[in-house]
Amino acid sequence: PAGTLLGHLCILDTKPFRDEKTTLQLLQVFAARAASELVRIRTEDALRESEERYRTLFETSPDVILVFDMNMKLILGNKPAATVFGYENVDEVLNKDVLDFVAPEDRERAREGIRTIVETGKVQTLEYRGLKKDGTRFSIETSASALHDKAGQPIAVLGIARDITERKRAEEALRKSEEQYRLVVNNIDEVIYSLRTSGNPLKATVDFVSNRSLQILGYAPEEFQENPGLWTTLIHPEDLEAVAALTRQAHQTKQDVTRVYRIKHKRTGEYIWIEDKYQPLFDGQRNIIGVLGSARDITNHKRAEEALREGKEY
Repeated sequence: PAGTLLGHLCILDTKPFRDEKTTLQLLQVFAARAASELVRIRTEDALRESEERYRTLFETSPDVILVFDMNMKLILGNKPAATVFGYENVDEVLNKDVLDFVAPEDRERAREGIRTIVETGKVQTLEYRGLKKDGTRFSIETSASALHDKAGQPIAVLGIARDITERKRAEEALRKSEEQYRLVVNNIDEVIYSLRTSGNPLKATVDFVSNRSLQILGYAPEEFQENPGLWTTLIHPEDLEAVAALTRQAHQTKQDVTRVYRIKHKRTGEYIWIEDKYQPLFDGQRNIIGVLGSARDITNHKRAEEALREGKEY
């Protein structure tokens, strides 16, 4: 900024100055030139340091960093821009069409994504199948943005990409695991459910209810998810307080509880007996964040107990 002190300038002589006014004018001229030179040097130093930082980032980044022109030709790339695609050095990939690194079945989608980046000027994140030198396909994620000249015209596209093959494999393995889990859960002769709690144990969000709820209670899983309070409204009025007390106990002691109560069946309107195992779930700090539960119909067991008791009394 103007007026910022950059340094001091002084003139030394073995004789007294005869014309102080002329000397002052000379000092002002020299000071202006010296200040201009200091600013230039500092600007160049700052620019050089900035360039060095970006060059270091460019050269050491584990991610692919590349630039291609409006003709889709690769004009700049770091080492991973070669090695990730199976080439030994960057010279092998320079001047290649950037779509050569995309599997043929994804090229049109990649081309359309690039067109959107250039036309909108916005950063876009794309996922597609990459193509290595030996023809191997792999999953890749790219974030790209257009580069413009001083007139605001697009002149190139900068892209940063990474191999996400392992992440995709992990996601697929998780999906299959969840499918297997749901298959098992939905075929167990119990209603499996999970809840997310937020302080009040009697108010929770229903994350999951197994399909067995339709057979045991007459309600589809979606009905409980859409109306989290539905389950509680179905409990026999005489059992509500005991159920609430056990629920509070589980949250206070952070221990599992088993709740036995009557609940109304949707289709028949009759009450059936349920044994409900209620297990709190915790975060890393042992705060309760949810509940995993399993409820099974024990009506026949209760009736047998009642018949046995009546027989003994008789």
